[in-house]
Amino acid sequence: MPTLPRRYPWLTQRSRADQPLRRGTVQLAPRCATGYTADASILPISVAICSARVKLGHSHKATAEEVALFQAITKRRTNRSAYENRSSPIRLLEELKMAATQEGAWLEVVENEDIRNATADLIAEGDRIQWSDAQFRRELASWTHPNRNLRRDGIPGYAMGVADTAAYASAYHPHLIPANGQAAKDRDLALGSPALVVLGTDKDDAAAWLATGQALQRILLRARASSVWASYLNQPIEVPELRPRFARVVGHVGHLQLCLRLGYGPDVRPTPRRHVSDVVIESWG
Repeated sequence: MPTLPRRYPWLTQRSRADQPLRRGTVQLAPRCATGYTADASILPISVAICSARVKLGHSHKATAEEVALFQAITKRRTNRSAYENRSSPIRLLEELKMAATQEGAWLEVVENEDIRNATADLIAEGDRIQWSDAQFRRELASWTHPNRNLRRDGIPGYAMGVADTAAYASAYHPHLIPANGQAAKDRDLALGSPALVVLGTDKDDAAAWLATGQALQRILLRARASSVWASYLNQPIEVPELRPRFARVVGHVGHLQLCLRLGYGPDVRPTPRRHVSDVVIESWG
């Protein structure tokens, strides 16, 4: 993850929260993949080279659910397209709530029309704040690149629905998109999504962020195992002044960590990933 500008405290604050969150996504995978218990310990933010230590514990026979989640790993990716106009099964939403609870977090489904409209308004307001910020645009531009680029990270144009030819300008497109245009687009996505959910925790510390990452991994994999896609609408959580307002709108006691939209949609290509040796250091003993 690139260094975020300290001129904007909300960027730095959320980046620190994201590190344990990402560590949490690492802990669930070995539990599903190997049939071993796994424990992740949080390393200090000051430890630049490593984010977390994951230790394998006792072996056990993988459950049917763990096998299903493991098989969904290669199918899971962010789908930023508009979703089909059909509802996510109520049973699945209940399963996702249980998945969050299993990992020490909670999931709130935004069902009330007034709350959904208020949520969409806050998402749009967050867009206007972020996209009016030149540093935010530069940060986003550094992560986007043409479809045929050889980079093993970032967001290629096709992940945003940009064709090969147009994708050659994708590294510059964040500087060209009007803030109000992005706000209107994301507001429509929020209102048109079959399901809008908020992931949160009772506390807002490193342990809670780790729990959020574990819950997020389980939720995304469980959704993909049921052929449901997800993407993020985190603007009202990333912008500090909007987060407490969003919490009042949602009305759930605790701390909001992520906002997701869920639904059925077209298949999307996976984005590049760094080699496992670039992100994992093996240690025995």
